[in-house]
Amino acid sequence: MGEANRRGRAFVPVTAALVGALLAAAVAVRGIHGERPIAPADRPQQPDELREPMQFLGRGARMRVAELGPRISAENATIWKAAYRAPFDLDGCPRTAEWLVTPQGQRFERLLGDLRRGTREEAFAALVLVFELARRSEWKAGLLGRTGDAERLASFVQDWLRAWSERAMDDALLAEPAMAAALMYGRWMKLVARPRPIGEDEEAAQRALAFLGTLLIDDSGGSTKLARSLRARHPAAMSAFDDRRDVLEAFSGVAGQLCPDLTGECP
Repeated sequence: MGEANRRGRAFVPVTAALVGALLAAAVAVRGIHGERPIAPADRPQQPDELREPMQFLGRGARMRVAELGPRISAENATIWKAAYRAPFDLDGCPRTAEWLVTPQGQRFERLLGDLRRGTREEAFAALVLVFELARRSEWKAGLLGRTGDAERLASFVQDWLRAWSERAMDDALLAEPAMAAALMYGRWMKLVARPRPIGEDEEAAQRALAFLGTLLIDDSGGSTKLARSLRARHPAAMSAFDDRRDVLEAFSGVAGQLCPDLTGECP
């Protein structure tokens, strides 16, 4: 037990040091942004590409989700048919984490993993489902300061961004949704780190900043494709990251403008 406690106490300083190094690198390379990212409309598109992909992450997802079915591989078709409607059909606005432990929620979570490991269109479908779950379930901290719901949503987009963020920036279908996922990660982790007006979970904040650092700073200390795209499309978020000031607050604010209906309360 004593050893476990010592490890727990050591975690925050080590994480803080990692975050400090990452953000120091961000400042050092602030002027080295690399080539200007390609605008979404100018990225190469497949002849049968899904148009207006951000509509799938908004209120109109219910109207367009059927378009994704023919693009799901035969390997994932069975679980897709069994689970994809689950977030769209949620009743009663359950707490996110509570619904995810139900049998239906467990099937949904398995589907997310299968889609994330699949084709680019299946990866896109995974994001569509995460955003719809966030729209149809409750994840506000409330008076009790409950953070487990927001953390589960953040973990879904974190896994997705680890797998797809750099590839997405060259993809007409995935580029804007990937940026939205990164911004919503900041929104959800801000809630986890600061569930109430006073007080902060320093470990959660440092953990979130460390992950953003791995997304936005490449191995040579320069800006990743995702960082350059965010800087071009959402400069307020990247300005905060570059200046090491209220990063999660800035990401959350931009996410709120981009996805105003994702409030943690059901419509």
